[in-house]
Amino acid sequence: MWYKIIWLCYFVWLFSIISAFQLEDNIEYSPILLDQEEKVLSARTSPQGNWAIPIYDSIPHVFEKCLTFYEDKRFYLHLGIDFISLIRAAKQNLMAGKVVSGGSTLTMQTVQLFRHQAGRDMINKVKECIYSIGFEFLNSKKQILYLYSQRAPYGGNVVGLQSAFWKYYGRELKSMSLSEACLLSVLPNRPSLFNSKVQQDKLLLKRNKLLEALRRDQVISQDEFELSSLESIPFRVKIQESKAPHLLYSLMQKYPSQHVFKSFISENIQQLILKETLRFSRIWRQNDIQNAAVMVVENSSRNVCGYLGNIIDTIPVKNYWVDMIPAIRSSGSILKPLLYAAMCQRGLITPKMLLPDIPMNIAGFQPENFSRDYKGAVPADEVIQQSLNIPSVRMLQEFGVAAFLQYLKELGFTGLRDRADYYGLALILGGAEISAWDLAKVYSQLVYDYQYFLDNNSYPNTNEPDLNIIRSKHEGSDQDFHSEHILKAGAIFNMLEAMSGNRSTIGHQSHFLYGKIAWKTGTSFGFKDAWCVGIGEKYTVVCWVGNSDGRSRPGLIGLNTAAPLMESIMVSLGDQYTARVPYNDLKQISLCSKSGFLSGEYCNKTDSTWIPLKSSVETICPFHEQVLTDKENLHRVYRQCEPNPTEQVFFHLPPAMEYFYKLNHPDYIAIPPVRADCLGDVISTKKQVKFIYPPAGVDVLLPVDLDGVQNPIVLLATHSNPRASLYWYMDGKYLGQTSGEHQMACVPDPGNHVFWITDEFGNEDGIQVHAVLHNQRK
Repeated sequence: MWYKIIWLCYFVWLFSIISAFQLEDNIEYSPILLDQEEKVLSARTSPQGNWAIPIYDSIPHVFEKCLTFYEDKRFYLHLGIDFISLIRAAKQNLMAGKVVSGGSTLTMQTVQLFRHQAGRDMINKVKECIYSIGFEFLNSKKQILYLYSQRAPYGGNVVGLQSAFWKYYGRELKSMSLSEACLLSVLPNRPSLFNSKVQQDKLLLKRNKLLEALRRDQVISQDEFELSSLESIPFRVKIQESKAPHLLYSLMQKYPSQHVFKSFISENIQQLILKETLRFSRIWRQNDIQNAAVMVVENSSRNVCGYLGNIIDTIPVKNYWVDMIPAIRSSGSILKPLLYAAMCQRGLITPKMLLPDIPMNIAGFQPENFSRDYKGAVPADEVIQQSLNIPSVRMLQEFGVAAFLQYLKELGFTGLRDRADYYGLALILGGAEISAWDLAKVYSQLVYDYQYFLDNNSYPNTNEPDLNIIRSKHEGSDQDFHSEHILKAGAIFNMLEAMSGNRSTIGHQSHFLYGKIAWKTGTSFGFKDAWCVGIGEKYTVVCWVGNSDGRSRPGLIGLNTAAPLMESIMVSLGDQYTARVPYNDLKQISLCSKSGFLSGEYCNKTDSTWIPLKSSVETICPFHEQVLTDKENLHRVYRQCEPNPTEQVFFHLPPAMEYFYKLNHPDYIAIPPVRADCLGDVISTKKQVKFIYPPAGVDVLLPVDLDGVQNPIVLLATHSNPRASLYWYMDGKYLGQTSGEHQMACVPDPGNHVFWITDEFGNEDGIQVHAVLHNQRK
């Protein structure tokens, strides 16, 4: 007899385990994004339309205590079935003549949630008992408690303890109070009690009854009871602001099997960039500029602590759902500091080396500065500070487009997929395809390497391939872009110094950033993208402003839109750039203070300048020249015509550079003209005469007025002798003579023309251009 009972129990036990295996965990969770302190930044409903947020922290002990007391006092004593509760429930049901108590344990209720069975008949009860026995053998008590808490209904489409506490209280589970634990323990028993004010009064009564029972059984003290009874209950679902919806969606696409994303985002920083971007966006929208994106990276850790993929407003803007952080856009001038740093590292330039800023034409490519004017000659660091296009193109031409393209790829720009001949020299003016993510990644990596070298006198052995945004995985590609530390600390220092000396103005007022923040703006061709990157001691901030559909807008300029936003964020962060010199990766050399080249024989003033340790500057200053003058220093002379000349050194630029340089530097002293009686002795290796406009080989537009009459074009030239006369020719035909200001108006026919200028001593220059009527230009 006994062995039959034993065998029966064995088969029941075996059947229960097999049955429990059939319970499928088919719940679909809500994805959720947490900040660095595990506070909720953003969440989305599950595919089933429920709020079913996974419990990402441990279940609070106070909730465990209240729940087991209310639902299953002997939870830790039974093996899935509490026969005492079943007998008591059967007795109550018989006396009432209907089902008033089920006697279900927490294990049985969990099984019921797995089975999605609403029936309370005897057959379902027997099934639940059998399943529960196997369920107990397959799961620990802690696991069963977790599974119940994850699936318990809390009213409406709120499923699970984590979802309920976030939706009703807006806090984290670890902050749960005794009163809140009691409420969330009784609510799954009748989740509809949260639906109306009348029902909520009943819910409050149920909570207080549980508190009273806990006090009566001395589970809680009298003081705890009284204080908890005074707490109100939430009367509505809290409206939870989604602070980083674009990042959450991006992570969902990248990691579809993951539901809880623990990020490095700081809630305070995220709230800051949300507030500041929204404030500026309401101004931009008056000009139909709809979208913006912001990233904040902590330099010391390369953790992304702020990520705003687009403007979030109560009144949605156009295309607000598009995440513009990974979007590929035109770079504008934002890459110029990287070219500057690379050239400093190779010794091709020094920070104060004068670079030509004059009209240029390279195979039909005619870059222009944003201001449409020319400086003549400008120090290399001011090229970055003033974001001058023409000197930047000359720098790229010297460095090599292919070399710079490869350098950008090695730094970590992943959007550059075409060959060098596709980009050409326009690569430095906005021809590159970049994303805000890559921009923040590259600049923050350089700052990280620079600061690491300052602190350790070495570079990190290995670098992470990308920025850190979630704590379990790294965003972006697995390729290690920084294994060889492409830019050394000395070149990065030169770059940051140039960027921190930016004297540009934001709006109509000089801003506070000069000398305090290393920063650079960028504006794409056609006013479609506005950029700004700001670098402080603690953070790197990248801002993009524009329209995600690519529409251009006048006034969409980095300096007027992205820069004020970056400035405001940096001010709120309280961050500044600290100029620390990496002496172990720099060396001092003596340079001509006027030109920035190596000191030549006639450089009368020199400066000691820090340049990267392994760079080698080889060019001697070409702009200082010793000449002979008469006693009054009014004319240049030669020993053949002046027996006792005076030797003087002049800073002498080539004609085209000199012409524009004098316009911007009134203190520039040109070499005096040759005295009349010495003209026959002139011997010079420098060109005396130079065409300024138009550049050779360009298409010249012939202006036409409203009546269809062709207007003249104005030719411009310069001569090293301000008193010289120039004679002008077009296609061999004499046009006229000029003195002083050398400008000549003419009306050429459409087609190819050769223009020629000469002075009375045979110094000459010529250009060939193609004239096109303005209304016939393709």
